[in-house]
Amino acid sequence: MIEDEQYYAATKTNFLRTLAAAGDTDDIRERGRRSQGVERVLDIGCGIGQALYPLAVADGIMGVGVDVSEESLRIGRRSTSRSFPEARISFVRSMAESLPFEDESFDLVNCGLALPYWTMRGQSRKCRG
Repeated sequence: MIEDEQYYAATKTNFLRTLAAAGDTDDIRERGRRSQGVERVLDIGCGIGQALYPLAVADGIMGVGVDVSEESLRIGRRSTSRSFPEARISFVRSMAESLPFEDESFDLVNCGLALPYWTMRGQSRKCRG
């Protein structure tokens, strides 16, 4: 197993363990509902999407995960369809510096883990709110 495969396998195992510890998905849905006024969430550098789940599985919230790794996005898509088939989560391959979305397309943007890995090169992205 190559290094990236080991990382993705470990990330997926840890995330599935977290889901199992919650007992069911109600706890995750409840945490998502606490984000009042949030309808659209963007997670830049989403990996397999583990940060999207608490936000995007709540009723009516749409989540989009962006990452450069097609392998992590593939795992995220598969995990989502199995664990949360009703969730409105999409995965898009893109670099953070050139997002394929219009300004103010999202109410909440998470990029904490990815931030050290990208530069804006003079571009400005705006979020509503």
